[in-house]
Amino acid sequence: MPAILSGYSQEGNHGLEAIFVFIEMVGEWMGLDHVSFTSAVSACGHEMNLELGKQIHGLTIKSGYGNDHVSCMNDRNAVSSSTMISIDEDDAISLFNEMRLDGVYPNDVTFVGLIHAISIRKLVEEGEMIHGFCIKTGFLSKHNVCNSLITMHAKFESIHDSIKVFEELNCREIISWNALISGVLSAIGDAQDISLKFGQRCHSSLIKLGLVTGPIIAGALLDMYAKRGSICESKRVFSETPHKSQFAWTAIISAHAGHGDYDSEIELFKEMIKKG
Repeated sequence: MPAILSGYSQEGNHGLEAIFVFIEMVGEWMGLDHVSFTSAVSACGHEMNLELGKQIHGLTIKSGYGNDHVSCMNDRNAVSSSTMISIDEDDAISLFNEMRLDGVYPNDVTFVGLIHAISIRKLVEEGEMIHGFCIKTGFLSKHNVCNSLITMHAKFESIHDSIKVFEELNCREIISWNALISGVLSAIGDAQDISLKFGQRCHSSLIKLGLVTGPIIAGALLDMYAKRGSICESKRVFSETPHKSQFAWTAIISAHAGHGDYDSEIELFKEMIKKG
């Protein structure tokens, strides 16, 4: 479950799912560490839920991280700084610079939040700079940082750079595959100069590999077709998705809204609320 939480938090479109996973983990008190806490706060940043982010930050401190030892105190400061970077996307770079000036050494979760903020704001130059910083400081050995960089370059429509980061991974986990595939699909959806047929070929390959049933890939396919105005394909992907995530519902509703089909939009919204 911690891996699921981390995966959802790294995908900016799955903040709500990450929060639900974290709440379930808190209820069972399983696998909670500084990565889990900061992933949850990062998800709150994605959802623009500052109040919940502050509550989770408070829970982080109450849970004993940073109570007695200097090393723990340093980690707590890193977590605190990472929390603010994850929540405040507009000032993330300034907060990161302040963190370094204060002598607080960043951790992998710091870069996950920072890279997400850079991705959302389409700060290509800053993204390349942080990528270089991660190379120099050895953070490319951290899979969650690499996954964030894969997603970032895809959002910048630099698929070549996404693939390069992916190919340099020593061990390619499912989260890394999800980051690359969903990143490519998102780039196809955003780039009008790329033929939708290329996206359809990717879809066919994913079906053959049995990779379309997961919520992240299914959601990315839905989003791609919705952005390109292919409502029929969007509906087909949605109907064939066994576990419909919040992102999947949002994508199919947006697809109908984009086509001016407001009756279907309202009906789908009601159905989503009904199914919880």
